[in-house]
Amino acid sequence: MVNIYLPMNNQQIFALSIPLVDIERLTLRPVKWLRFLLFTLCGVRGELATRPNGLPVDYDISLNDLAEAYHFMPQGEYRLVDLHAIDDRYIEFVLRDRQHLYDLNEESVDLGINSIENGLLLRPDLHKLLGAGSCAFLVTPNFALEPADIPRVETGPMPSRRITLQHFETYPSQTPQSDACMRGTGTPRPSTIVLDYMYGAAAYRRWGRGQEIKDLMQQRFTESYKSIPIPPAPPHISDDSDQNMESDDSKDLDYPLGEKKNRRRKHSDTSPEMLQAMDDILVLSMLIKGTTPESMAAEAQRRAEAEELHAQEASKVKVQQWMQNSESPNTNF
Repeated sequence: MVNIYLPMNNQQIFALSIPLVDIERLTLRPVKWLRFLLFTLCGVRGELATRPNGLPVDYDISLNDLAEAYHFMPQGEYRLVDLHAIDDRYIEFVLRDRQHLYDLNEESVDLGINSIENGLLLRPDLHKLLGAGSCAFLVTPNFALEPADIPRVETGPMPSRRITLQHFETYPSQTPQSDACMRGTGTPRPSTIVLDYMYGAAAYRRWGRGQEIKDLMQQRFTESYKSIPIPPAPPHISDDSDQNMESDDSKDLDYPLGEKKNRRRKHSDTSPEMLQAMDDILVLSMLIKGTTPESMAAEAQRRAEAEELHAQEASKVKVQQWMQNSESPNTNF
C-alpha cells in the first residue's frame, strides 16, 4: 500500500491508501501518476515528499522504489470561487474552480449542462461502470504525465495525445484499457477539466481512507450550507414524467451543493457513492486551498464592486461622447 497525506488545518491528514497492484496496472511512472492524481483531487498543483514539508521526490523512480507514504505540498496560485455566484450549476462550479490550471486556448470553459463537450457516448456497460466510479478517462499529456507514462494496449507509434480508459476496479472480461478514438474535426473533444475532475472523484471513491478527513469535510458542509428539507414528491406521478428532473430549487442561491445529488434524475447511471465522491472532492479542494466562506464572501464583494465601477466608467464615457456630439457646431448651407 501507498498512503497519501494532505495538509489541512496545520495537520497531516490521512486521505488515500492505494494498493501497489493498482498503481502498477495504471501507470509506468508511479510517482508522476500520484502527483497527477492529487491534482485531480485537490484542484491545485503541488509536489510530493516523503515527509511533511520535505524536498520533492524523484518522479521517475520505479514501482520497487516507492515509499510507503507521501505528503502532498500544494503550490502556486489558486482562485477563490463564490459558490452562490454560479447559479448552483455543478458543471459551472467545476469549471470556475479549475479553469485557471489549464490552457484556455484548448479548453472551452463556456459550457452549459447540456453542452456536447460534457457528454460521452459509450456502450451501456461502460456507462454504468463510469457512473459507479469503477473506471475513468485519463488525458495525457498533462503537467505531470506524458502519453508514454501510461500503459497502452494499441500497437504502432505513440500518439501525441491520448484519452485512455482506465479501470480502478478489476473484474472478469473487462474492457481493455484502450485509448478513445477521436476521428474527424467536426466533433468537439470532451472537456479535459471535466474528465480530470471525474478521474479524481472516481479515485477518491475507490481509495479514499481515514475518518478524520471525512469528519473535516462534514464539518465544512455543516458550517457552509444550511440544510433545506426536500419536499415529498406529488402523488400519482409517473417515473417517466418531467417531475423526475431536477427541481427549479436548484437555481435558488441558498440551495446546498451537498444535497443536489438527491434531486437528480432517478434513472441516472451515476451511483450515490460516486455522487458523494464528487461532492467530497469539491469540499476537499476548498479545504486544501484554505478557501473559507468569509474569503468567498469578500471575493464576491470585490467582484461586485469591480463590475459596478466598470459600469460607472462605461456610462461616464457615453455621457462625455454625447456631450461632445451635442457641442459640435452645426454646419449651415
